[in-house]
Amino acid sequence: MAFVPFESITYETKLEYGEIISRIQKIAGPRSMFRLLRSKSAKPYEGAVQDNCFVLNREVTFTNLFTPIMMGEIIKEEDKTKIDVKFRLHLLVRIVMLIWLIAVTVILANDIIKIITNNGPGQNLFTAILVLVIGYAAMTGAFKAESKKEKEHLAELFGVELK
Repeated sequence: MAFVPFESITYETKLEYGEIISRIQKIAGPRSMFRLLRSKSAKPYEGAVQDNCFVLNREVTFTNLFTPIMMGEIIKEEDKTKIDVKFRLHLLVRIVMLIWLIAVTVILANDIIKIITNNGPGQNLFTAILVLVIGYAAMTGAFKAESKKEKEHLAELFGVELK
């Protein structure tokens, strides 16, 4: 799904591998299936660290569908440690947006076919284009805004500056 927004970044830090793991564990609580039924955790993120990989997402008290899921890999090198992080939309959000965008595209294609074959004026053409553009821009814009915040939080956590 190439049209779905995602980002990746590599942090390079002088922190030791164990210190990075420790810092991630300090900010991340366990994942919960039902956020609305539980009280807010004292930790700002939920997720897990396993071996040299981690999965995190920010714990929010409101529903923000575009908060990215962060999947990272910690790579120890001689004089530094690299942390490769990928930011993606939640799978459920990707599926819902895909269905929604396909539905709007079908309406758009139907109107274009009507115009080409002279079977009608294509009444929904402008609305379908507008809904498609606004929907995609809202999804991408909200994701980019949220991932920018998360990049800054992770940079602070890993003791590096963003360029």
